[in-house]
Order: sequence, then C-alpha cells, then structure tokens
Amino acid sequence: MNSFVEESAERFVQIFRGTVELASGELFKPGEMLTVRVDNESPQFVFEIKNGYFPGGGCHGRRIANKNNVDVMMPMEDEVMLTID
Repeated sequence: MNSFVEESAERFVQIFRGTVELASGELFKPGEMLTVRVDNESPQFVFEIKNGYFPGGGCHGRRIANKNNVDVMMPMEDEVMLTID
C-alpha cells in the first residue's frame, strides 16, 4: 500500500463473459457483468477500470487489489467497445 503502481508487460489480463474470453474491440452490453482475471497473481496486482464498477472495490469501485476472477459491472451506457490496455 501507499506505493506507486508499475505497469507490467509480463502479465496478461483476460476478460470473460461467462466462460467465453473476450478480445479487445468486442462490444459489451450496458450494465453487463463480466469477469476479469490476471494470468499471474504474484506478487501483487491492482485492477483499475475507467468506465465500469468493481462491486466491493475501492476508490468508488474503480480499483480492486489482489483479487482474481472478479466481477466488473460495465457502464449503463449504449453498447460500447471493450478496450484492454
């Protein structure tokens, strides 16, 4: 805690609709619940979302730390393209 977050190219984030992995550029439905997962949990990690909400997450649902396979509620806007950075 209280440390700067470093970006890493050594881990990969995956987003799932049920059991189907989504690719960057796919569309999601407004208010849809997706699952986010990182391929390597070691040592620590933080998910941060610009639009959407992690139920039970910190910073008003924008971040969640050290929890894998977490739900994320997508924004209640028109259908939007999913981007994975």
